[in-house]
Amino acid sequence: MRVLATIAVLYTASVVNNVWTKRVMAMGFRFPMLLSCLGLVSQIATLSAARLASPSGKKRERESSKPRGGAAECPSVAMLLPVSLATIAANMFHRVALMHTTIPVVHTVKSATVVATAALAYVVRRELWPSTTGVALVIFGIATAMLSMTESSALNAEGISACLICVAAASFRAVCGKSVLSAHPGALPKMQLLSLALFTPVALVIEGQRLLDYASAGGQFPLVDISLALLGVTFMELGDMYLLMLLDPTTHSIANGLRSLVLVSIGSILDDGAVSMYFLAGSFTAILGVFVHSAAAHRQKAKIH
Repeated sequence: MRVLATIAVLYTASVVNNVWTKRVMAMGFRFPMLLSCLGLVSQIATLSAARLASPSGKKRERESSKPRGGAAECPSVAMLLPVSLATIAANMFHRVALMHTTIPVVHTVKSATVVATAALAYVVRRELWPSTTGVALVIFGIATAMLSMTESSALNAEGISACLICVAAASFRAVCGKSVLSAHPGALPKMQLLSLALFTPVALVIEGQRLLDYASAGGQFPLVDISLALLGVTFMELGDMYLLMLLDPTTHSIANGLRSLVLVSIGSILDDGAVSMYFLAGSFTAILGVFVHSAAAHRQKAKIH
């Protein structure tokens, strides 16, 4: 039930984040790095408020900081740094991609995260695949090709490059983040703080002067739309990391692949794009891939237990 509730929050927040981030960019507020920083601030504030509001929050945090399986009490900066950098890259390049192309294109390309995560999980964690997971990943590859045919006119080098960097960063974060969170369940706030501390100076150097010039020229500051985008990214990122704590990296990536399917559908509708037969075929193919993987994972766990 927790998994289903988390997925429902994650999918809803993802729609809000993508739709309103795209709207903010279309209004001329094209500052993906500063938006990423604001998103991190929002996530940290939400985590802090949740801990203060929950009587059991501090107790869970104390328990999560205890050694588990011989792990150190507090994760080191060296342990958190790779995941924090991957978080920064995934957040920023997702916004860069939305700035240069459409929501359907972004999430069609990002569905390749399923394959990348499964491959990286095998290399890094030696995570064995269920016997039919390979078939599921091939099905997802076919679905991606089908879906890409619906938005070929919106493809461009900047958008696709940003998407591919985002795929690599999200895969790395899923696999390495799983290792960190398994050993230190309370490490998420520290990851977010480190990401913010590392990224804010860079964002201010690169986009700060441009933001001042934008304000001097009378550029729009759509505060309501920015707030909705930040609300969406906050619950999307926190829901994604919580889901990662509940699932193995490959199953987590499959769930995100289905999320991409939902976002492609909604993006096509909002962009007034006709839903072609290729899109319908790709949708059903992607869903088939989800069920193949889920059934295989369930059988494997039943054998182990």
